Amino acid sequence: TLYTSHTSRLLVFYLFWLPPALRMSGLSGAVTTVVSMVAGFAMLGLDEISHLFEQPFRVIPMYQMSKRSMLGVADCLTCRPPALEGEVREDDEEGLSQRELTGYWSTTDISTVSDNIME
Repeated sequence: TLYTSHTSRLLVFYLFWLPPALRMSGLSGAVTTVVSMVAGFAMLGLDEISHLFEQPFRVIPMYQMSKRSMLGVADCLTCRPPALEGEVREDDEEGLSQRELTGYWSTTDISTVSDNIME
């Protein structure tokens, strides 16, 4: 975006003129170099983080996260909780297995779901 490109150019301009300004202020060459490197590392790192926050869906694997969440919710909705001690359920008498109950959503465990975005 325009704002990001403007701040990046301003940051490069600032980092370009920082060493001469520090040197003219009376700092030695070694101190000027170290201060310039630390300031550049910090500021360019923050600039890169701001780029990542600006376009989160290009960086974060949202498709895989939503797919895993959808399968997890479906599994929670179709899995029956364990029976209490001494409890007899009507569906136990029918003999439905847990796999038969969850077969509508998935026949595989959620841990085997691929993270491949092209899937």
